Amino acid sequence: MKKLLFILLVAATAALAGCAVFVADVPRYEVYPDHTEPPLVTADRITEPPEETTALPEPKAPELPEFYFFSDNGAKTFEKLTGYAGTWVWGKDIGCFGVVPDTGDMTGTEYSDFWNRAYEKYPDLKNCKLGYRLVFSTFGGRSFDVTILEPDDVMNRGNDAEESFREFVEVYLYDDIHKVPKMWEGSDRYSHLEQSTMTDEILITSIKLTGALYVTSVKDLSLYAFVYDSPDDFDAAGHYTGKNVIELVIE
Repeated sequence: MKKLLFILLVAATAALAGCAVFVADVPRYEVYPDHTEPPLVTADRITEPPEETTALPEPKAPELPEFYFFSDNGAKTFEKLTGYAGTWVWGKDIGCFGVVPDTGDMTGTEYSDFWNRAYEKYPDLKNCKLGYRLVFSTFGGRSFDVTILEPDDVMNRGNDAEESFREFVEVYLYDDIHKVPKMWEGSDRYSHLEQSTMTDEILITSIKLTGALYVTSVKDLSLYAFVYDSPDDFDAAGHYTGKNVIELVIE
């Protein structure tokens, strides 16, 4: 009898030892009150649950008015252009084109009347600039696509065939709000912008196209105006990628 009890006791002890070894090899959870989900505990590491990340909100796009071209021929009518028939003669102006915001109020005799109303209604506009894009081809098979942000962009750049668009069309830029540079001291008349007159306040509100030596070779000319507020509005090649753009086809 004693021998039987001894055998049973040994068997029970061995069984309990085997269970202990088995349990020790199984991962177990401990209580972590600071976690919504407890970390997994193993023999050699503790794996924390992945941290939650909050996506940053997209920056808000500026609220801007629509814009339009008008013929700046001195009449100060500010009537919206839907197309334009240019003068294609060497030394003559193809046309001069102003850009103003469309706030629904067409009254005014100065650029500043339209822009100041827009600044009041659309405060984001104060941080924006106007740029232009000139696109045309020639009967000889050449094509040009010029982005214009400052006077240096329309200067003659030498004999490079890709940069010699001024052989066909000359371009002059104006700030009709600040009216600089003055043609002479005390005068209200002003000239086209030069690179030396550019400041942070300058806004290029109009652009004049003049026929150059080979202007009669020009065809399919389109003028674009666009609003931008940072370098992010342009691609690696310097082309405008924003949505605030208008087009004028000049025939």
